[in-house]
Amino acid sequence: MTLKKHWLALAAAALVAIGVCIGFLVPWPGTAPVSAEPEPVTASRRFTEYRNDLFGFIMRLPEDWRGHQVVTRQWEGENRIGGKNISGPELLLRHPEWTQQEPWEDVVVMVFTHAEWLAVQAGDYAVNAAPATPAMLGRNRRYVFALPARHNHTYAMGWEEIARVLAGDAFRGF
Repeated sequence: MTLKKHWLALAAAALVAIGVCIGFLVPWPGTAPVSAEPEPVTASRRFTEYRNDLFGFIMRLPEDWRGHQVVTRQWEGENRIGGKNISGPELLLRHPEWTQQEPWEDVVVMVFTHAEWLAVQAGDYAVNAAPATPAMLGRNRRYVFALPARHNHTYAMGWEEIARVLAGDAFRGF
């Protein structure tokens, strides 16, 4: 084949691949999508609020989270380029019905300084076992707030509710 025919074949294959991907993502008219995005928690629903004045953020939670617990621990960042490891606060917002026998899904908020966040995003530090970096929830002048990769990997009770909370505008730094 000539070079022009190779390029045409490659372009045709790329268009077919794109079409197949779009076919999986866009439902045919009159059909429901295979997996819908969770409906976000909106202001019209009743909610309770967790306010953290130390780090400067507010997290809106469904009303049945009223009386939730806050567990504080540390995230660890292993230095990938040689040198000192880093660590920082990690807050677990825990449903009030959570027990050791029946754990509920926690909302995990990692707190980074801006410099730590940039270093993690650059790949200088690994902060969890997952190959992905944490997902940003929000920020303020002093801190960046993030969810760890695979934050809901256990699919514990209430994980769908947490997915709805996180799909909305429930988090705000101040």
